[in-house]
Formats: sequence, structure tokens, C-alpha cells
Amino acid sequence: MRPKTQLLTAAILLALFLLVSGARAETASPPLPPQSFPKGELIPKVDCAAEPGESYALYIPTSYGPGRRSPILYILDARGRAELPARLFLDGAERYGYLVASSYQSASDGPVAPTLNAMQAMWKAIYVDLEIVQSETQVNYTKLRKGDFDIGAGSWAADFSDASNFLMLMTTGNAQNYARYSSPAFDALFTKADAEADTEKRGALLKRAEQIALDDHVWITRNFRANRTIVQPYVKGWIANARDVNRTRWLSLEQRD
Repeated sequence: MRPKTQLLTAAILLALFLLVSGARAETASPPLPPQSFPKGELIPKVDCAAEPGESYALYIPTSYGPGRRSPILYILDARGRAELPARLFLDGAERYGYLVASSYQSASDGPVAPTLNAMQAMWKAIYVDLEIVQSETQVNYTKLRKGDFDIGAGSWAADFSDASNFLMLMTTGNAQNYARYSSPAFDALFTKADAEADTEKRGALLKRAEQIALDDHVWITRNFRANRTIVQPYVKGWIANARDVNRTRWLSLEQRD
């Protein structure tokens, strides 16, 4: 029986939160005939049989075989350049036995539908039916806070340029820790970093905390928003920032001849 999973989405999708931390997509019985797809080399394009119009680049490590549980790395490039990002992971994928599937249809900084459809299509290849349930933003976040989801989608924009502004979302008890993630080791490092005045030591502590969260697969990062702002050199007071907000009262125009 194929597992069916619901994905709650809001108007803006930046990250997916797994209600059960540590989950990852795995397949023990490959849906792709080994004789048709060589191992150890990047396959430029695989068409999704169940979803016409969807395709991805695929890499199968040489260690892969029937009956072997293998993790899969899904790549959703902001411009659907499937081969380009996939090649960045080939050495690591071969070393650690990961399959790599990189979509040609993913996109960011626009409607979320293309990337959701790409995820849905690639997950079908490992026998997971993903049901996408869209709702109003307020309703979506209410469900996230209640834990009413299998996989939930949300977004976050940094208030200031510091790693803690993201890592705090995974601390135990944080209202925006939708995955209900809890790690004493992570919390201890975050708390220690928060009290550390030395910037280098603080950065090292936050890096260790980040690695714990990455190893536990707390989030599935969908995309990072890119700010593309063209500013004339005679506009003074404009400062690039994560929120892309510059108050006009702090801006001025340099007098030109």
C-alpha cells in the first residue's frame, strides 16, 4: 500500500517542517530498472511517468542495490537548473550512498505551485503519494501551531543578520518550532552561545548547534528568497538587509551636476 502524506501550504513557502523529526525519504525497492539507469554517473534527464511534464536529473551511487535502504537528496533549484546543482553533490553522494534527484521544474520567488508539483512528482517515484492541502495563511499557521499536519510549510525572514535568528526556531518550546523538535544538546549549545561575548567562540557554538539540527533533519529547506534590488550610486543611506526594507526617511539623493 502506498503511503499518503498531506502537505499543508500557505501563500509563501520557504521551509517544510516534519512533525516527526529525523524522517527522511528512503526506498528499499527501486522503481527504476537498474539496467536502464547506470550507476555512478549523472543521468541528465528522467521523465516522471506518473506526472507528464515533470522531469529531473538523477544520480544512483554504485553502492545502490535492491533491498538496500538508501537516503535520497532532493534538489529544488530556484531556476530549475537540474544538472548544475546536482553535480555539486555527486562526490558526497557516491561516498555516502545517497541518490540525488534534481528537478527541472522547480522555481522560487514566485508562485509555489511549480516546486510543489515537482516534489509531488519525484516523491511518487518512491511510492509516496503527496496530497497538497492549500489554505489561507492564517489558517495554515493555526494548524502548524496545533501540530495538525504530516508535513507543514511555512516561512521565516530574518529580523537581523545572525545565525541565532534562525536557530532559535528549533529550540525546545519555541512557539514557531512547528516540528516540536527537542534536543537537549542543541538547546544547551544555543543557550551557551547566547551568553558568549566572544564572537568567534559564539560562532563556533552556533555552528555545532546547527550541525545537530542538520543531522536530525528538522527542516526540509524549500528555498531561500533572493532580493534583487537595483540602486543607483547617487542614492545614499540604502543598506542591503535580509528583510529588504529601507525606510525612505533614512534615504537621500546625492546632488549631481
